[in-house]
Formats: sequence, structure tokens, C-alpha cells
Amino acid sequence: GGEWAHSLDLLAQMASSCMELSIITFNVAVNACSKGRQWTRAVRLLAQMSSHQIELNTITNVAGSCAYYDLDAAVSACETGGEPFQAMWLLDKTVACHAFE
Repeated sequence: GGEWAHSLDLLAQMASSCMELSIITFNVAVNACSKGRQWTRAVRLLAQMSSHQIELNTITNVAGSCAYYDLDAAVSACETGGEPFQAMWLLDKTVACHAFE
């Protein structure tokens, strides 16, 4: 169950070593936090992505519609962590930010 802590440690080591942080490194950490029910850490990672000028990752699912992969993992972490209002806030914020795309 400590994969989320290991992922956050690796992310911190990469940042302190001046290695480039990418959407992939953040995706791994957000997903690990989600699986570990660490919703606050998953939400903080979304904020860190923004500060590193990394946009939410859009992927195309089998049905052909777009989904925000990082946001989905963070919302899942909030839901499994018993924070439904935080999950709704994240969804509402994202819909408002991307309403005119």
C-alpha cells in the first residue's frame, strides 16, 4: 500500500535533481495516490502540474470521446477517500475552465 509514497518520493527526487517533470511522471504519481486513497495528495499534484506548466492530459477512450486522465484519477481518489464534495468541486472547476474549448 505504500506505492503512493514511493511515487511522491521519486517525483521529489526528480525535481530536486533538476530532471524534467512530465505529464507521465505526474500521471503515475496521481494514479498511485488515487489507488492509495490519498485524495489530498492527488489534488495537490494537480496544482503542482499547473505550477510546472503541465496541462491536464486528455486521452481518447475506446468510444472516441475525450477524458481528462489526471482529473479522473484525482476525482476517484476523492470519492474513495470519502470526499464527494471535493470530487464535485474538481469536476466543476474543470468544466468551467474548459467550457469554451
